[in-house]
Amino acid sequence: MPKKLILICEGKSDKQTLIGSSNNAKRKATRPLSDKGKRLAQRLGIWLLRQNLILDEVLSSTSERAMTSSEKMLKAMNLGANRIRSTQTLANLRPKQQLKMIKELPDSANNVAVVGNKKQLSALLKTLSKAPHEPLKASSLIVLSGPKKWKKAAPKRFETCAQTNKKLLPKGFPYPHLSSQETRIRPAYYYQQSAVLPYRIKKDQIQLLLITSSKNNHWVIPKGIHEPGLSAQESAAKEAFEEAGIEGKVEACLLGQYEITKWQGQCTVKVYPMQVLHQLSNARWPESHRQRKWMSLDEAKSCLNNPQLEPIIEQLQEYLRS
Repeated sequence: MPKKLILICEGKSDKQTLIGSSNNAKRKATRPLSDKGKRLAQRLGIWLLRQNLILDEVLSSTSERAMTSSEKMLKAMNLGANRIRSTQTLANLRPKQQLKMIKELPDSANNVAVVGNKKQLSALLKTLSKAPHEPLKASSLIVLSGPKKWKKAAPKRFETCAQTNKKLLPKGFPYPHLSSQETRIRPAYYYQQSAVLPYRIKKDQIQLLLITSSKNNHWVIPKGIHEPGLSAQESAAKEAFEEAGIEGKVEACLLGQYEITKWQGQCTVKVYPMQVLHQLSNARWPESHRQRKWMSLDEAKSCLNNPQLEPIIEQLQEYLRS
């Protein structure tokens, strides 16, 4: 089977200017991907799925936009970000040196994506293919068919077998499964979420740590999208670190789950107990714009504006007693 090399242009930045850096190249490389660019990267992932091009490996430029584009694309395909290999070579090496990198790919990888900016990829495309091509644009891709073994990759020996751009990408995302015909406005994995009930025992009493929502208008528990490539507990621990600034042990016991309506669909939130072992200072807390507070179980129930959480809190109490 011929190897497939997919050249993918990173999305556009949100045009933010980073303050405090006089180095224009560095400032450009660290500009974040725009929200539209994130959605387009996810739609590229769905397009690849529909072409049955499951990515085995992703070689990504180290720019923030390329890395985020790679992550969003893979997750939309329900693949983990551990398939990304970030590399400086796209920016620092000449196309023939980049070809050497391609020749060293493992033959176990049949479909490999290279993600970078249009200048980097246009130069690589010119080396690999003898056919003329339209200029590459942000959030576009081109699929090249190559030899059966990567070590036989050579200049002008790849052929174009497919390509697409942002105007041709699917508008919606399959829901509730990747094989579904029904669509929603977000990738399917967004609708599976995980959360923690962060607890500690103080003076023989169970206390819960609650945080305020991102807009600081009500109390919530740390929760977020179940990230592909992570277990539900690992994903919940990641959210607890970011949203609540806490570290500890997320236990395997599923206390319960509840539903919320969001993104034109139903999100299922699975809740796990988390024994808090360390609380970060505000300086290290990624989302220190929030508030956090330790409460008794009764106080937590009264502060949480979600009756679905009451039996889950009671289940935590039973779990700890047992």
